[in-house]
Amino acid sequence: MSLPFNPASIKKYSAIKIRHYFADHSYHEYKRFVVLGHRDEYLICIKATTQVELYKNNREKMAGCVYYCAKELQFFEKDTAVEPDNQFAIPYSEIIQAYKDGEFHILGEMPDTFEVDLLNAIEDSGTLSQVESARLKSLIEAPD
Repeated sequence: MSLPFNPASIKKYSAIKIRHYFADHSYHEYKRFVVLGHRDEYLICIKATTQVELYKNNREKMAGCVYYCAKELQFFEKDTAVEPDNQFAIPYSEIIQAYKDGEFHILGEMPDTFEVDLLNAIEDSGTLSQVESARLKSLIEAPD
């Protein structure tokens, strides 16, 4: 018998894909996130988006994200912006249910340069408040 899946075992800077239900639960789609850490039975993540036109056309927005060209990482098939100003706390219970339903996947780990790139994006962000920046930095600096 296999052991149950434990979300606490998901590593910092893992790229994940999970179904996301919209408020009325009438529609869902898969979203990609990068894990920053764990807090109180939640996975703390930042969203990765392929809706990159805003970033390509706005230097200030581009400076506040970690940007990857299509296929630069094996799990980002399209141009992708990892958005530190788009944070999500995903309950372990949601992750476990998605895993049971086959709708949760660990895609891989971000490259070794990701932490420095993320800290630079946080520092250069025009949208993060000082409080948000400090909270993100404390997650990054927390032990794995």
